[in-house]
This record gives sequence, structure tokens and C-alpha cells, in this order.
Amino acid sequence: CKPPFCLAYHGRNDLELKQKFANVFANRIQVDPPRPSDGRPRVAFLVTEGHAGVFLRGMAGLVRRLDKERLHVSVACGAVDAKRVAEVIDDPDIEIMPLPTHFERAVQLLRRARFDLIHYWEFGTDSTNYFLPLLRAAPRQCTSWGWPVTSGMTEIDYFLSCENLETPSSDAHYTERLIRFERLPTYYYRPG
Repeated sequence: CKPPFCLAYHGRNDLELKQKFANVFANRIQVDPPRPSDGRPRVAFLVTEGHAGVFLRGMAGLVRRLDKERLHVSVACGAVDAKRVAEVIDDPDIEIMPLPTHFERAVQLLRRARFDLIHYWEFGTDSTNYFLPLLRAAPRQCTSWGWPVTSGMTEIDYFLSCENLETPSSDAHYTERLIRFERLPTYYYRPG
């Protein structure tokens, strides 16, 4: 159960529709408040099963360049994708965390990790990445251009975008607080 996939392509403001859809579920889910970590902030990039390819092309360089002296960085990904993610990321200071396919176990794993921030690469492209944010496994949650439309959820705090992808009125299209960077938050390696 997820919002219709094609909504991202119809070119209209679907904020109200996405909010109504999210409220069907959010109002029925009871969530324990997440506990922040102790010490160095813990940041996770969450990529559900089958979505690692495009994540690695656009985000592996950015993830590798985060300051691991200041942040504990993890990539939580589908178990089938974990080996490939580890090979491409190729950094022993970045934790690769295979997510169980069983939804409740995945939630428990994320809560035990005590992340301070979870960045959802995509949301609403499968049931897992739609419902995980609703359970708020971290005090702060964000998303970005991996699926470039609002989630409609109050549980995702920030949407990371850039000035050239947004209009002056774009804030009205998001439930998330829209953050406009000068450039898109990505890092592509030059092809061979």
C-alpha cells in the first residue's frame, strides 16, 4: 500500500492529496519517541531493496565525503544490495547496515541504532520506504531529490533541494521544510 507512483509525473501540486493519504495511516500508528545517540551524531542514508543502483550513482561520492571525524555515517539498505553498496562505497568508516525484509525487524534495527538523522533516499516507491518514515526511527528525518515530490508526511522534517529545481512558491508544495541549496546535494563520479 503506497501512494500512486505516477503522481510524481503529473506536474501539479499534489500536497493536499499526499497529506490525506499519509493521514489515513499516520493517525492509526502509535510511535514511541526515538532516542538520540550519545556523542558523535549518527546519520543514516536509507535505501530500500532494489533502489541502490541510482542511489550509488548519485550519492556514493557525497556519502564518502562526509566528515567521519564529526559524524558516524551508515547506509541502511536492502540485504540483497548490501554487498554491492559496500563495494561501491568502499570506506571502512561507513557502516553498511543490511535491512531485514521483515518490516517490524527493520524498524527495531533502526531504533536500536539510535540515529540522530535518517535520510530517506526515496519514499513511496515501495511500501517499506513509505511506511518507515511514519514510524519515526530518528528524531530528525529528511529526504531529497531521489523522489522529488513531497511525502505529505509531518514525520519527514526536511526536503533537501536546490535553488534551480524550485520556484519562489515551492514551499507551498511540501509538508517538509524545504531547504534550497545552491547546488543539488549529489556527487557524480566522471564516467570512464
